[in-house]
Amino acid sequence: MDFILFSLIFSAGILTHIIIGFVIGILMIIRILIEGLTMRNLKKILLFGIIPMLLTAFWLLPFLLYSTSHQSSFGYAPNIGFIFGFGKCCWGLQAGGIGILAYIIIPLLAIFALKKYWKNKIILFTFISLLFIGFLLFGGLRGNYPYGVDPVRFILPFSIIMILFIGMVLFESKLNKNKTVILILSFILVFGLIWNFNIINKNTNEYSYIDDYSRFHIMENILKEDDFPIKDQFTNFRFGTNHFIFGETINFFMPKASQTFGYQDLGMLNKESLNQMQDQLWNSENSNNSIYWLDWYGIKYFESEGWNSNSTKKFKADDRFKEVMRYSNGYSFVLFEYLDAKQIITLVDYANESSLGKEKNFSWERENPDRAMIRYNSIDENDAVLFKEFYHKSWKAKEIVSEEKLEIAKTETGFMAVYPGLESRGVLFYQSRTIEEVIGILLSLIGVSILCIPMLRKKFFKLV
Repeated sequence: MDFILFSLIFSAGILTHIIIGFVIGILMIIRILIEGLTMRNLKKILLFGIIPMLLTAFWLLPFLLYSTSHQSSFGYAPNIGFIFGFGKCCWGLQAGGIGILAYIIIPLLAIFALKKYWKNKIILFTFISLLFIGFLLFGGLRGNYPYGVDPVRFILPFSIIMILFIGMVLFESKLNKNKTVILILSFILVFGLIWNFNIINKNTNEYSYIDDYSRFHIMENILKEDDFPIKDQFTNFRFGTNHFIFGETINFFMPKASQTFGYQDLGMLNKESLNQMQDQLWNSENSNNSIYWLDWYGIKYFESEGWNSNSTKKFKADDRFKEVMRYSNGYSFVLFEYLDAKQIITLVDYANESSLGKEKNFSWERENPDRAMIRYNSIDENDAVLFKEFYHKSWKAKEIVSEEKLEIAKTETGFMAVYPGLESRGVLFYQSRTIEEVIGILLSLIGVSILCIPMLRKKFFKLV
């Protein structure tokens, strides 16, 4: 029963967040190896690790094979001062701080330094775990953290393990029976609660997303404006932003609105293309350089920071752009419309890897992100159907009438193009299961069988 419960908790950890699963897995390995490096314990690690991996394989296998999260990243790591409750970061006061607990653990580490306490394997396990999670927390991996996972994410398991370590050392040293020690600790903890309450209030008032100048509040104000053109519905255009005000909040209010920020997650398939688009759209002083990327990404609306920035000036001076609205309450930006915007799924009179021709007459349907359809009355020899979503092998394309499968070509920007025959009257792009996903589902079924069928489970337990 304990084995089943552990497997379910481990699996839930992996499915909740890959980092939670990683921490549980590492702590499991440390716990087993505390008993000694033996073949039996190595088999235990394999047994207790393989079942949760199998149970989550339907999601985990495609994630590991498709994700670009292995790309080097460092992110934010707290320093020693923050751990003790000093300093502030962009996210608020004491980002990555622990405060009072950090002070309490110092004398307890000195007590643990006495060799007699090392014989307690549970305390030793907690101490080694504390060192390992602390190594991750303080940025020990340097530039090798997964993309989007800052070292500071390990502050929660670090704090939990620290509390466990403090409690066990107090119990083992019998200091928990000393009334003076308990009284002092009680006063320290009460002071810590008051300190923590004060910090929380300061962060709420000065750094939270709910004050008058927060992104959330700004978005609420903008949506009340009658002239705001973006709606919560699928359109054949994209909203072009990924590092200004809309980038972090628009999907909360409008989950159906396509935008370039969505490509910044772990599954982003063409980071170089996105980076070039950002640079040319917001940093280049030449609007023609921007238009190339606006066309390729299917961008109709986009924002430019401030009234006097170079990007704002270049778009205001070009009659191919229309200023839609301004906002200045805590954050100044101009919202522009690209008047000659090209659509996300479109029929053009030619297309190659790096350029596309004029749009022709067509109609489109897209009820959800995984299916997009385009229809047209006729097509010429050099015409191409473009679908400006990043190519992935899970995407397929077929003729609407004949249902003949079409080969998808990848453009220089990473998007998709197909070249239908002259009899074509439309193309459907759709997501399909890949071989990796099928294998993942089968592995998950194997894991469920081992977990649920006693006979299979007994065979696995014979390994250890």
